[in-house]
Amino acid sequence: MSRKRHEIRWSLNDDPMVDTLGREAAEDSSSAQTNSDNNCAITDLAEFPVKYASSEIVQMLLRRGETFWKLRGHRYVSYHATEEENFQTMADDRYIIDMKTHKRLHPGSPTVPPTRTSLLDDRAMAKGSPPDETLQLLMPPRIVGFNLRRKKWFKLCTDRISDVVWNKEAFKSLAIESKSRDLIQALVTNHLETEYSADLIAGKGNGLILLLRGGPGTGKTLNAESVADIAERPLYRVTCGDVGTKPEEVEKYLELEDLNRNAPVSAFLRVVEYFEGILILTRTGLDEDQRRLIWETFIERLWEFEAGCVDIHDLRMNLDVLKKERLNGQQIRNVITTARQYVKWQKKFLTHEHLKDVIRVSARFDAFLEICIVQPRGVEGR
Repeated sequence: MSRKRHEIRWSLNDDPMVDTLGREAAEDSSSAQTNSDNNCAITDLAEFPVKYASSEIVQMLLRRGETFWKLRGHRYVSYHATEEENFQTMADDRYIIDMKTHKRLHPGSPTVPPTRTSLLDDRAMAKGSPPDETLQLLMPPRIVGFNLRRKKWFKLCTDRISDVVWNKEAFKSLAIESKSRDLIQALVTNHLETEYSADLIAGKGNGLILLLRGGPGTGKTLNAESVADIAERPLYRVTCGDVGTKPEEVEKYLELEDLNRNAPVSAFLRVVEYFEGILILTRTGLDEDQRRLIWETFIERLWEFEAGCVDIHDLRMNLDVLKKERLNGQQIRNVITTARQYVKWQKKFLTHEHLKDVIRVSARFDAFLEICIVQPRGVEGR
């Protein structure tokens, strides 16, 4: 004896979904069906009217709707990615939410069909107060955000978006002279509080330009990130890849001897001159005092965490010797890391002599690599 299979159909028109792109919101309706031989609770279905939802689900939807409503214009936010999302983005990264700009830059992306009934017009979206609870329950679960580090747009889960927590303590720990640090903080703070410029030309001279000099690993990037945090502003990085794809082309574009005939450089300088935000420029190069400060910072940090394996007196006595080694910040850190592993294996205290051994070995290896790189193809080293 066979049982007859029942097909159940229902419409979702009673609870319209709000689909927001930029400043548009519209009613959406669809239908669903299920095949079942048995009765089941309506809340066990994949889709059911929100009036049957539990109080926990309702509260979750209300929180999501409140978050989405705050993001309807443009915001700078933190995002905690799921494990599944980590392949395309970083956990606890920061994003710009700006649907209007996204829609302008991606006109071919899906938009709200004009045949739908408008639920929230531009005037309603511009209001500070959120919509009624019915619409708040139906806000979308995802929104598009721009990652300033990767310079790409990503679809983000609204539930995982939160306000940015600015790290203002990092700036205090920068390995720079205290007076320079205080001067940077004063300039940034005053720039944010000043609404006008002393320049006679309107719109000119309102920006703050900082030039940071130092080799790789000296903290230029950390300094820029710290300045952005004390200013509570997003940080947008412009690298050589954004100026040009080939190093020789970039160097040619930025050649000062050809400044009068060089349109790219002239355009760049004009943008810098009229830029009203905070612009941080970086260049490489270390002097002995800067190298000494980097050595001292790494050594003192190592002493703080592993005092039992460091001859701190010997290392401090040889800082003026170490500063003469022509190394950048990244190389200094690598030397200390390697020497630390070396003495750990030897079960000895880290001394200046160990650092010298690592520097000598690294120098020979670097020289060997340089020979291999410049050697013609097909010629083997003897």
